[in-house]
Amino acid sequence: AQAKAFGDIQSVVTEVRYILSALKVTGVTLYYSNSALLQQNAELVKRLARLKAVVAVEAGNGLYLTQTAERCWLDIDSETARSYATGLSQKQATQEAVIKQLKNRLANENYIKNAPKAVVEQTHMQLADAEQLLANIVAEKQRFSAQ
Repeated sequence: AQAKAFGDIQSVVTEVRYILSALKVTGVTLYYSNSALLQQNAELVKRLARLKAVVAVEAGNGLYLTQTAERCWLDIDSETARSYATGLSQKQATQEAVIKQLKNRLANENYIKNAPKAVVEQTHMQLADAEQLLANIVAEKQRFSAQ
């Protein structure tokens, strides 16, 4: 039970740090309701996640954590989350342009025929990396747009 509790605390801390870093915010409070885990480890979570406070409440709104079964949320308004999602839209457009350019290069028969094999392979790898990055951006955007 101790190891599971530690794992749960770790996932809360990791997600909180990630969100605070992504949104570039500080002085944030984590609210929770009906969580013995957070109640017993409030000080630890506060310190590790660099929060202003960890507070028990009946209910409330904010940016909910999605990587834990605990019912908890950060006091971050939806406008902040949405403006971050808007910034991600710009990154998404840039990434889509990169992918299109790489696909066009790979669709060019002269490029495939004349470029050294290693260069063509590198282009394939760049395309795979670009597509993975795009998938990450889209998933991130969905997460913050839903707020």
